[in-house]
Amino acid sequence: MMVRRCKTWALAGSLLAFALASAAHMASAQTTPTPATTTPPLPVGLPSGAPVTPAATIPGPQGPQSPAVPPLGASGLLPTSEEPALPPLTGTLGVADVLREADLRNPDILAANAAIVAAQARVQQATNAPLQSLLQPSIAQDVPGGVRQVQLMTVGLQQQILPGLTATKRVARFDVALAGAAAAGVRREVRQRVVDAYYALAAAQTRAAAAQQNVTSANELVAAARLRQRAGAIGSFEVLRATVDARRAQTEVFVARGALRQAAIALGADVGRIVDQTARLSLAPSTTAPVLAQAAAVESILRRDPTSMQLRATLARSSAQLAAARAQRLPTLSLAGGYTLERAPHLGGLTSQGPTASIGLTIPIFDYGTIRGAEKEARANAATTRLQITGRELQLRATIASAAADIESTRARLGFSDESLRQAQVGLRIAQIGFRQGALRTLDVISARTAALTARADRDQARAEYADAIAKLQILLGDPVAP
Repeated sequence: MMVRRCKTWALAGSLLAFALASAAHMASAQTTPTPATTTPPLPVGLPSGAPVTPAATIPGPQGPQSPAVPPLGASGLLPTSEEPALPPLTGTLGVADVLREADLRNPDILAANAAIVAAQARVQQATNAPLQSLLQPSIAQDVPGGVRQVQLMTVGLQQQILPGLTATKRVARFDVALAGAAAAGVRREVRQRVVDAYYALAAAQTRAAAAQQNVTSANELVAAARLRQRAGAIGSFEVLRATVDARRAQTEVFVARGALRQAAIALGADVGRIVDQTARLSLAPSTTAPVLAQAAAVESILRRDPTSMQLRATLARSSAQLAAARAQRLPTLSLAGGYTLERAPHLGGLTSQGPTASIGLTIPIFDYGTIRGAEKEARANAATTRLQITGRELQLRATIASAAADIESTRARLGFSDESLRQAQVGLRIAQIGFRQGALRTLDVISARTAALTARADRDQARAEYADAIAKLQILLGDPVAP
């Protein structure tokens, strides 16, 4: 009896606690405002407002799940509060369009351009010292050998004329040229990265499309195998083999979509703006004849090479630094003018005033090593730069020859891969026909389709490498990249 009563009280206590908790929850729901429903961020690469398609989902243990990844900012990273939101680049994008956007958005290029502005500001600083106000009190004897004093106060302006001002301005101007050449070098490096990322994304798109076509072909093979099983031509093992191959093809689709997403993010980071992974890119290269013809003109390329321009500006700057160091041995001229107020206390505070002018000349007498050290440093820098210019010329010749050889080798590989793809497609069609006629097995069709998929991937990669080699040589030559 006592045990039954305890159970009754325990049940009543549980019901009372549940009622109190429900009332508290309802009260909090009435007093607390309901937060606005927010749409989860779209995956990177999808335009705003576009539905999330299966191409933008990641398979999970409970099925396809949309990745909760915030959209990237214009720099390829998470957006900042100061950075305006930019829509992703969509539509048909040529390599020239992407390079044009990188010139406007890439942080490295913008920083190099800002360095030019800073160098131009240093040119403005290369001038005479500021005009100074002069306030000079002094006490002097009224007459030579006298005991009485006269108070003097000189008020006016003073200007120093520094020696070697022309050489200092030349150094500052060569700093501007140096910053401009450095900016051109940064721009070329960024453009090479953008070209690599562009064709990597284009190749990833073709691989994703090929993987999707492989899934369709695998599903057709499964359907054909089931029809032949119903007809009694094959056993269940052949159907199981075709089903496993279809699942493997679906896995390759997921892998290809992941690589496509990574390639789009990498291109967006180099461009400085989000690039939609569904944007239509082109693997078609430009003509190679003008590019290879221009590659032979090494001398003109050296004149346009940013690194060579930077070295030449450094050499000229060293010469200007040597002239500026030698100018430190010249005297410094100082001009002053104003009014002098004279007061004689022994004469009852009698005062007088009048204009005054003075010229000062400061001549360096002994050099403790400052001037000689600056001259020695300028000569050593000039000698080092001359050797670097010679080395850059040899390096550029080798780079151009290597780039031209890359074009030839990638073109040969592209022709070979085209022929391999044609043969693999013919073999796949023969295997499919033979399987439908009962002459071949499922494994034969799977092997033929795998060979065709591999051949297509090799062909697309060869096209990307061929177009990439041409564009990189165009950038190296300083020519605009063909769209």
